[in-house]
Amino acid sequence: MKSLFSKVFSVWIITCVLWAEGANEFRKEKLSPQLEDEVHASIFKKAKTNQAGALTEHLLANRQQKQLTEDYPRKRSNFIDHFIFEKMERDGVPSAASATDLEFLRRVTLDLTGRIPSPQEVREFIVNPDPTKRDKLIDRLVNHEAYVDKWTYFLMDLLRANGKMGRGRYLFHYWMKENLNSDRPYDEVVRALITASAKSNHVVASANLIAREHIQGAPQPQDGDDFSMVQQLDTHDELSIIYAKAFLGINLSCVSCHDGQGHLEKVNVYLSGKTREQFFQNAAFLAKTRYLMYWENGKPQSGEFLIDDGNPGYDTVGASMIRVPRLGGSSHPAFLLTG
Repeated sequence: MKSLFSKVFSVWIITCVLWAEGANEFRKEKLSPQLEDEVHASIFKKAKTNQAGALTEHLLANRQQKQLTEDYPRKRSNFIDHFIFEKMERDGVPSAASATDLEFLRRVTLDLTGRIPSPQEVREFIVNPDPTKRDKLIDRLVNHEAYVDKWTYFLMDLLRANGKMGRGRYLFHYWMKENLNSDRPYDEVVRALITASAKSNHVVASANLIAREHIQGAPQPQDGDDFSMVQQLDTHDELSIIYAKAFLGINLSCVSCHDGQGHLEKVNVYLSGKTREQFFQNAAFLAKTRYLMYWENGKPQSGEFLIDDGNPGYDTVGASMIRVPRLGGSSHPAFLLTG
């Protein structure tokens, strides 16, 4: 037994030594401390200033690898290219030089899959003479399972998927993956989330966002149905807020309680001009939706709802459990951004 242990221990020691030697070989590819200091010198010796954009201008001025170029007519493959370069041209913003193959490979792989390319992928991409290899790389990455995994995770995080969805969160995750796998149009996914109607959230996947954002109104029903189990108006508000955050990139939490004027000037100039009444009108698009907890064997089931269009509309003086009292205003639906 002792002899066997000694042999195993010896093999382990030899393996560690070989691994260390291999690691040392790999580390030779890293920048030396002197070269690393030299490369980053322009960053750490920047002039102190509060001028907006000064740091960017300083870094660009000290860029040694490539100079800026006015090459606006460069290849434009899609409407995003046209939008960006045309705006830069109008604003007189010079275009940075194209990224090297190594820079492009690393950036696009991280962006699309959340991972860095393998050494073999790096070697193959750099020596590939195909002038369309960058476009082909993007096509390959967006059809890769890693792309689906990364962006499913992103969307689940964006929509705050968690145990409040009950058993439906597993279906919701599967549904998100299948939307990406099948390249389902984004507007269809959003429409399915906003207009979900379901008897149970582990049957209709898109209804789980409503389950996640509902505000419970009472621990038990007050009468023969469970209408009071969900605070209907507060749930409209919470859904209006999450839809704006996820799909419009704006946070309506503040104007859901009070007007923006006098509160949001230092946070969001645009929303400082919006009122709580306008928030009510935006939430009023959802006000026909009714959220009823799903009952089974005499008790509500976690995260499961009957969702229909049985609500009477938005009540701008209705009670709230989580916000300051509603003080009235128009309940006519109007989109916050356009009226």
